[in-house]
This record gives sequence, structure tokens and C-alpha cells, in this order.
Amino acid sequence: MNTKMKMLAIVMVTYNGIAYTLECIDSVMKSTFGNYTVVVVDNNSSDGTPDIVEERYDNRVIVIRQNSNTGFAKANNLGARYAIENGAKYILLLNNDTEIDNLMLETLWSSREEKCILAPKIYYFDCKNVIWFAGGKINKLKGCSEHVGLNCADNEEYSTGKEMEFATGCCMFMPSAIITDTELFDENYFMYLEDSDFCLRAKLAGYSIKYVPSAKMWHKVSSTSGKGTSKFQVYYNTRNRLYFVKKNRYYFRFLTFPYVLAFSVLRGIKGKVLNRESKYALQAIRDFFRGEMGINLDL
Repeated sequence: MNTKMKMLAIVMVTYNGIAYTLECIDSVMKSTFGNYTVVVVDNNSSDGTPDIVEERYDNRVIVIRQNSNTGFAKANNLGARYAIENGAKYILLLNNDTEIDNLMLETLWSSREEKCILAPKIYYFDCKNVIWFAGGKINKLKGCSEHVGLNCADNEEYSTGKEMEFATGCCMFMPSAIITDTELFDENYFMYLEDSDFCLRAKLAGYSIKYVPSAKMWHKVSSTSGKGTSKFQVYYNTRNRLYFVKKNRYYFRFLTFPYVLAFSVLRGIKGKVLNRESKYALQAIRDFFRGEMGINLDL
């Protein structure tokens, strides 16, 4: 890994899905902004991702190989720390199942602020003008993050920049100093809600979070964990939601944790009766109360 680090490090976590990764990097390479280095952190893919990426992009991309699947949170932390240690002043976390507009990096770079996290407008890849993310908020009763504009056709309502409570880890632009001030993702989550938790800590540390609608990209939603609701989504969303609310109880209402627990129990029971994937909510609840966080190798 002898590539010289540029001012902006684009950290991308991969776990199989080589076609998505190549398409994402190709879209980055078409950017009008060039002062960046791509850092790919591979979670022990079995499809040859590290070798293929290194061969295709030579020294234009840094590949960090892991010996196991450490999850989204830990792999992003590893990539961000590597980038900062090698001189990157800004970090862009970017899902590998996305493609970016060629002006997105330039737009985010020109919008940067010293103590601010930026997030672009994100569309569904298969429906180019339908919104997946146009800002984010955290529901204080339900204990979860919500996307503004989800499933809506783009219009003027979503074309104004604004402050928000939550930026999705799908694409998050930030000054590297934030990692020193508040650290990045809590690795107990493994995957899901680590970005929401990080945003709450960032705001406590004095950072703002802003939506930049003129920066645009497209997300191939659920291309890694599977279309629809998978057992992985049910398990990690359920367990992590309980952890998220308990950890950040200062932020949520008194009834939030009982609400989330009751909802999760009922969902799990219904899934067990009907033999649906939602039955894994019961396993998630059990593991949460046992303190079994991080990756679950039994799924």
C-alpha cells in the first residue's frame, strides 16, 4: 500500500459483491474533484474482491485486507483511522452498493465546514428520481432513525439544504478531527444503527449535521443483506435498537425502551407463529439482555 494519501479519504467497506464495488469505484473515478484517495476495507470476501480491486486500479486504490468479517462498524473505523494516520484531513464513508454523481465530491468539498457532518441527497438506483434519503431525524418515542423523503418523487421540498439530526452511514462526509473528538462507530453494533449512535455523540461534541441536496448519488438498497426483510436485518435491527435506546437514554423518552421491547417481543412471537424471518427478533432480545453484542456467528 504505497499510494500517497490525498486530502479526502473515501472509505469503502466490502464483503463480497465485487460487481457493486467496481461500479462504485468507477463512478468515483469519474468525479470532477480529484483530491481524494479510495481506501477499501475488505471483510474477508470470498469472491476475490481484494485481488480484483488491486489489479484493476493498481495504486489508485488502497486495499486493507481483513482475516474475518468484522462488520460495517469496525471496518469503517479501521479504514478511517488508517486514512487519518496517513494524513487525510477529511473522511467520506461510502457504501460500496452505490454510484455517485460526478459532481458530488466537488459539491461536498466546497460545502465543508470545520465542525460539520455533511450528507448528500440519495436516490434509489432502480428509480432514479425516487428518494431514499433527503435528510434524517431520530424518533424519540420509537427509538429509531428515519429518512426524510423516503419513497417520494424528488421535488422542490427536498431541494433546500438544512440541519438535521441524523446522517446515514451510506454516505457521510466529515472532518477527520471528529474521530479524535468523539471516535467513530461503536463496534458493539456490528451493523445497523451505528450511524445514528455516532450522530448523537457528534452533536454532543458540538458538531452539526447538514443535508446538501445539490450533492447526489444512487443506492442499490439491500444488495448485500438481501432484498426485503432478512434474518440478518431482523436480528441486528432488533438487538441494536434496544442497545441504542438504552445507551442513549438521556436522549429518549421514559417510555421509549418499554415501547421498543414490547414491539420487538410481539414481532418475534408473530414471526414464530407464522414461521417468518421476524422470529429472529426473539433471539435478538435474548442476546441483548445477555450482553452478546457484535457479530452473531450462529445466524
